[in-house]
Amino acid sequence: MKLDSFRRKAVFVSILAMACISIASCTKSDPYVIFAETNALTDETRTSLEQRLGDNEIEFRTDELGNVHIKKSDINKAVMCCS
Repeated sequence: MKLDSFRRKAVFVSILAMACISIASCTKSDPYVIFAETNALTDETRTSLEQRLGDNEIEFRTDELGNVHIKKSDINKAVMCCS
């Protein structure tokens, strides 16, 4: 009887540990990096870049200085379409 109870607890703890690991890996964020600095962009090139990023479904942000940031995982895709 004690062994059966131990097995149930071991299975429960194992499932709980796997759930925690799954949740932790899902909540990892993909950091944004600067793709284009404001001093290298004119209004025309900024508009063009934002259009090309959007057309290629690449999420981007523009910071208060005017730098364009993209997700680190999208760097290769952005270089291929927007360089």
